[in-house]
Amino acid sequence: MPVLSLHSKLVPALVAVTIGTAAIATPAFAAPPPSDAAAASKAAALLAHDLSDGGTIVGSFQDDKGKTVTYTDWGRTIDAALALLAQAGHDATLGRALTSVEDPKAVAAYTQGAPGDEAGAAYVGATAKLAFVVAATGGDPTKVGGVNLITQLTSLETTDGRFADRSSFGSFANVFGHAFALLALKQAGQTVPDALVQGLLSAQCGDGSFPETYPKAGTTCTGSVDATGLVLQALAEVGQGNAQATQAATTWLSGQQKTDGSFPGQAPVNSTGYAVLGLDAVGASVGNAIAYLTSQQNADGGLRSGAASSTASDDFATAQALPALTGKTFVASARTVMPQAVLTLARTSMVATEATGVTVQAPPNSIVDLFAYSRPSTTFAVVRTETVGTSGVVTWSVSPLTNTRLYAQTRGGSATPQVVLGVAPALSLTAARTATRTYVFSGRGIPARTGGLVISLYRFTDDTHQVLTAQTRADAKTGSWSLTRAFTGTGRFVFVVRTGNDLQNSAGASGLRSVTIS
Repeated sequence: MPVLSLHSKLVPALVAVTIGTAAIATPAFAAPPPSDAAAASKAAALLAHDLSDGGTIVGSFQDDKGKTVTYTDWGRTIDAALALLAQAGHDATLGRALTSVEDPKAVAAYTQGAPGDEAGAAYVGATAKLAFVVAATGGDPTKVGGVNLITQLTSLETTDGRFADRSSFGSFANVFGHAFALLALKQAGQTVPDALVQGLLSAQCGDGSFPETYPKAGTTCTGSVDATGLVLQALAEVGQGNAQATQAATTWLSGQQKTDGSFPGQAPVNSTGYAVLGLDAVGASVGNAIAYLTSQQNADGGLRSGAASSTASDDFATAQALPALTGKTFVASARTVMPQAVLTLARTSMVATEATGVTVQAPPNSIVDLFAYSRPSTTFAVVRTETVGTSGVVTWSVSPLTNTRLYAQTRGGSATPQVVLGVAPALSLTAARTATRTYVFSGRGIPARTGGLVISLYRFTDDTHQVLTAQTRADAKTGSWSLTRAFTGTGRFVFVVRTGNDLQNSAGASGLRSVTIS
């Protein structure tokens, strides 16, 4: 079952009350929505810094054996993408996030629960949220990692105008996913069926609020600040800005604001961020909400969650508050952003003469160049070039002899972060007896280098301790080396040769050699 974000959680079933849609006057902006450019800039810088090289949020948990398991949190990655979309200045990072979330494996895992769910599984909230961010950044949501997200989303519509997940784990579809579905369809240029609008309105509580989950008859309908804020954004985009239901939701949401400017929720900063965007979307006042958000900002630019015991900057809170700080709703933030290449190494260290893989994710049909230099050079040059296929993935094999720095770049795009591949010399070791207790140790170090590699011979005194026995330099042209060692005692000993770490190569070691001294 996929990991659910804050806006995919389950709450008790709620009762449905439909509010009419008679036209009323929409509040007009007397001025642009309030914002704080300085706070937004600092928050975006911290958020971009905290993302992985692929522009993703990495989560972790302890399994039943106490082992830490890491995973990519696709839902929160998209929250971060929406935040950086609102605040320009980090488009290279945002572009890498887009490439990562549009990777076929990511799309299958996030929207279809692969590989653990049933064949044909699909999740409303994930599908809608990904479709919206793709469309809002100028992409085509009908072609994302080999999936038509719009077709997948509409296939989950029910006969009552709501949505249901298709999954072996049951349905987790809720009001958040429904609101994102309307935003996604509208942003993608699709006609939003009136049945879907009415299906969303049918979830409204009697007090004008919207709950997190679809309400059920016979239970109390409890409104959510977060859900109501997101629904207001959706209703404003589908022509319901003048509706009586929208006014009722706006009145309820405005009435939830506390004297310090915050809105209540499990994470008040997150809730306040969503409330502000909803009120901005319908032209309503947000009071002193922006001042509250900036009061929760730490010196590093990140925002706390707003919970009583919260003191550290929280990337999730920062991401969900950032659009509010910019004064832009999700739709108002929409602009074209080019997906960027993401480079990963199969491993970050290797031995000379071996090979390792370099994988680059990039938009299909783009041309990607791999730049690299190997020590002692410090000048980048193009070492590989390829047109990316429909999979969006290119893999090359590289076998440098010295420490190497690499990055990838799509033509017309920004460069990926640089990565370093540490390369240890390939060292061999042999031993030959030439006289009583006298042995010649020899071998070769690859690569040979000017001045010759310093070769150190160590003898193991037990399983863990090693004693330096002798040193020599390998030949500067061939890398060959040899040294003679006379011993005073006898017995079986284990030897190894090592080289140190420097700019040209990382530290290296030969295989172990057992020698009987006699």
